[in-house]
Amino acid sequence: MSENLDMSNLPFLCVAQIIFELSDSSADLHSCLLVNRMWCKCAVAYLWRTPFYWNGHRAVKMVIEFLRLLPNDCLEDLEYVIGIHIPAQNMQPMFNYLSFVRTMNIMCCIEAVECFLADYFDIVNDTDIRLLSLRICRGMVKNCPLLMEIDMAGHDIGYYGYKWTARSWNLFNLKDSVTNINQLKQLRFSQEFPPDILYSAAEKLSNLELFEIAWSENCMYIDGIKWCDAISKLIGNQKSLKVAYLNLNFSFFGTNLKSICKALYTQAKTLIKVKILFAGTEISKLIDTFGQLAKLHYIKLVYCTLSPTCPLELPPDAFSNLRVLKINEIETNFYGIDALLGNVKECLETLCICYIEMNADYNAELWRKCAKNAPNLSYLKIQLDLEDYVQFIQMALPLWQNLRKLCIVINEPHNNKDSHELLSNILSLAGTNLPASVKFLKLDAYCKLPLAAFTTFLSTCSASLESFSLRVDDLNDSLVNTLLDYMGNSLQSVYLKGTGALSAETKAKLNTQIPRVDYFMKSVNSD
Repeated sequence: MSENLDMSNLPFLCVAQIIFELSDSSADLHSCLLVNRMWCKCAVAYLWRTPFYWNGHRAVKMVIEFLRLLPNDCLEDLEYVIGIHIPAQNMQPMFNYLSFVRTMNIMCCIEAVECFLADYFDIVNDTDIRLLSLRICRGMVKNCPLLMEIDMAGHDIGYYGYKWTARSWNLFNLKDSVTNINQLKQLRFSQEFPPDILYSAAEKLSNLELFEIAWSENCMYIDGIKWCDAISKLIGNQKSLKVAYLNLNFSFFGTNLKSICKALYTQAKTLIKVKILFAGTEISKLIDTFGQLAKLHYIKLVYCTLSPTCPLELPPDAFSNLRVLKINEIETNFYGIDALLGNVKECLETLCICYIEMNADYNAELWRKCAKNAPNLSYLKIQLDLEDYVQFIQMALPLWQNLRKLCIVINEPHNNKDSHELLSNILSLAGTNLPASVKFLKLDAYCKLPLAAFTTFLSTCSASLESFSLRVDDLNDSLVNTLLDYMGNSLQSVYLKGTGALSAETKAKLNTQIPRVDYFMKSVNSD
């Protein structure tokens, strides 16, 4: 904090901007409370934006203050049931603190309540934690007039023995609420709660811009039909949904997924981001739906299975606005992957392909088609089996002449001579075919990197790199010195991560030649 006395007289917007820059630090925000009323009001707005966000003793103080602000009817009988002292209601607070609240995060609330109750009991009763958290969150939804986001994900509310608490967490049918629940812009939900609660949300909410639902391994409410109906109803009822994150186990849904696809299609004019996790073979229906969403610019698929029996016929302008495509750990035949990679367009800027099974006979044609259709790609992350890298490097990599950032991830090769020769060949091809436009290169090798192969890569590299990141098993002086010998005069930053050790001499050489150096080393003998 500056000691300049004139700082306290800055216009309100300037003060707000300064405090925004300090908003990641609880200590800095609390320091701002002491400057004057203007600074205090700005800082309070951030401190109360997401109550209980700060951990430790600050969370305990927040719980106490929050309890003092809630009406008595929210807290009735708690002293008797839990056996704690409920502080007297604050009838004249300095600010209308509840009007600053924008986000209700269940996980933050539960963690803060646990700290609060720890001051009363040596062993905190889990039922008491859930009951007090429930009362606080219900009070927050009823009494915070400008609440914009409800986050119900990230914490196990509904495991065996606490089903009553899970069914009590319906925050969307509260009576006598000062909050217009339909003003919510973001809802993060979890399958730890029953689908009935999501039905209630669907009936009350129509202005969401972001909807996220997370799968839980502890889920007690596995009913594919009910979940599909609830999800599709909520999505379909929104006026301008922009982001949909569906983190689900679609194996429970089967053909019921069609209703979700139909609901997504109703959002064709506004939906811009979609993330799907854990989808089975029915994902092909979603891909077909994606092709109908005119404004879609972000797709992420993780742990899905793309295996349609015939090629998907997407409209000519499918993915015409797609800027980001991320595909991680996908099982597929070439029909499924072609529906995604084969239909990208010129506006694609980011492509991440990790752990996918591809048809070797089709690789060359697919990579060539992808590179030709998306010439303006600026960031690429690629992780393939060693056998698939050769065609990718030869057919696609040289065509991306606007590429700025490249991340190559190499899995551990089979422990035989042929695999190590193939690795050396891949690195040599990568160096030779690396576009000159690449300025940031990240090489993640989950194996011991042969010095000869690394040397070949650096010696053939045609790009004028500014930043180099190396993650490798057995990181040693020889690898680092080789990097410095070939690129030490041009690199502006280097990041090193691996198992092993660097000598003091090598570290000194690094710090002398490279303006910015970061490294994370793990000792060979460490646990």
